[in-house]
Amino acid sequence: SIQDAFRMGWRLGFVGGSDNHQAYPTQMSGRYFGLTCFLSPELTRRSVWEAMDQRRTYATSGVQIVCDYSINGLPMGSEGKIKSGDPVYFSASLHGTAPIEQVEIISNGEVIWHKNPGAWDITLTDEVLSAKATASAYYYLRLRQEDGNRAWLSPVWLGVKNH
Repeated sequence: SIQDAFRMGWRLGFVGGSDNHQAYPTQMSGRYFGLTCFLSPELTRRSVWEAMDQRRTYATSGVQIVCDYSINGLPMGSEGKIKSGDPVYFSASLHGTAPIEQVEIISNGEVIWHKNPGAWDITLTDEVLSAKATASAYYYLRLRQEDGNRAWLSPVWLGVKNH
């Protein structure tokens, strides 16, 4: 699982997709399954490849949920360092295709923050997480809409500065 990969220290971004073996990748009977979303400043081949290389990607269960978030100002897919004991916070802009039922931040396999907004569009600014920087950790956002569709946003990895 992805949690196992993270425990082994792998730095992976999230992508979504499926193959139905009927020549319509991600689609079956007109319904889509698994989409990979990229955050890039422009729609060019170079920009999309750079977004993948920087893990500026997220996965959805097949609907076009529009998402972006950062941890301590670092965009999804980033790696950074903070001082030991410093607060960890996040900001997010989430736009669902149905009301967003639940938003969670997962760190090192545990849910450390959650909210049940019940809104289509959500903006969160500098939400402080219960975790304080004491060691290396990853943080990712996942959401579930009222219609059951979901999104998983690639992690941000934070380490602690030595001095």
